[in-house]
Amino acid sequence: MANSNKPSVVLSIPWELYKKGGVNTVVKDLISQFVLPDSPYNVILHINNWQKKTNDDNKEYEVIRIPTTDISCCNTYAKKIKYLFIQKPKMYFQWYMVIKKHNVQVINVHFPTANVLSLLNICKLFKIRLVFSFHGADIDQLHITTTEKALKYFSRLVYRIVVCSLSMKERLIKKSSLYSEKIVVIPNGIDSEKIKNYSFPINENKSLINPYFVNIGTFEPKKGQDILIHAFQLLNENYPVHNHQLVFIGRQTEYLMELKNLVNQLGLSDRIVFYTDLSHKHVMQILSKAELFLLPSRDEPFGLALLEAGLLNIPIMAHAVGGVKEIISPDYDGILITENTALVWYQQLVRFLKNEHEINCLIENFSTTIDKRFSSKVVFSSYIKLFHQVESIS
Repeated sequence: MANSNKPSVVLSIPWELYKKGGVNTVVKDLISQFVLPDSPYNVILHINNWQKKTNDDNKEYEVIRIPTTDISCCNTYAKKIKYLFIQKPKMYFQWYMVIKKHNVQVINVHFPTANVLSLLNICKLFKIRLVFSFHGADIDQLHITTTEKALKYFSRLVYRIVVCSLSMKERLIKKSSLYSEKIVVIPNGIDSEKIKNYSFPINENKSLINPYFVNIGTFEPKKGQDILIHAFQLLNENYPVHNHQLVFIGRQTEYLMELKNLVNQLGLSDRIVFYTDLSHKHVMQILSKAELFLLPSRDEPFGLALLEAGLLNIPIMAHAVGGVKEIISPDYDGILITENTALVWYQQLVRFLKNEHEINCLIENFSTTIDKRFSSKVVFSSYIKLFHQVESIS
């Protein structure tokens, strides 16, 4: 339960917390640290969702649902009138009551959208510090859907902007140099105890025949699943002694059908398995028995699944792109591929199969790296330090 003597931090997300995805995984991890007795802040979860749900109600922390939107989202004159005279006053009053009741000091918005313009105005009015946390796709989405004038307003009023990697920092600065002095790099964290406590229900995965390689990621072109499929075809043709399967786990998308059609065309349907929309626990259970985790992304802001694989002592092979290069040191924490082609992946897979015994030191090294740099406590401490800093800004 919340301690009434502590100040509060609001974590704001644009959807329900129970939904699958990396952003929610990060937010859940932060909440798990906020609710501990030694946390200096209470935590309030703001769900910017118009449809009330009960799935995310929790007795350990407060959950609020205040539809916080901007007049720019109103596409008719009637809707703008309704917004100005009904929705906006109600929205401001609700936020005022929350801020007053819970002694809110900081609002931390994860996956900012165009709706944050109203939240900026609310924070300005009630003298609350606002912090953005970008996660990748939200960078392009916000800058596509928001006017240049509004973006300048954002950059002036937001206190700090959190990104999870240096590559994301560079990407954001390319959008506008106005952000440069406000960006703080805090990597995503991971709850090692939670991940390690998962067990593997063999009887629920009869279609999986050990050994197998696994990839985790939304089914979309930038994740590079097609590269792995072609690499696996080369492996089957040129290294037939192997009996591995290739397992893809991800969120259902239209692109998934293209991947399945490719698998059928190449005659690999008996060796490649697709899983969609699994619970996080189930994903970890499958990952925990893999021989190798593969990440062929063409673009990857961070790569949370790398940390999950590392905690489960699964060796890693990944394309050296974006935030991946900041997580994995080549031939120390894992195997990095600099040329993201099917041929190179095939060659590295053969190398792995011939020298699996040499991989143990990489697993041990990466486990140490995770504990030092990416544990929940380390990342949470960075956020707390940041919140203290923005509180002190006049």
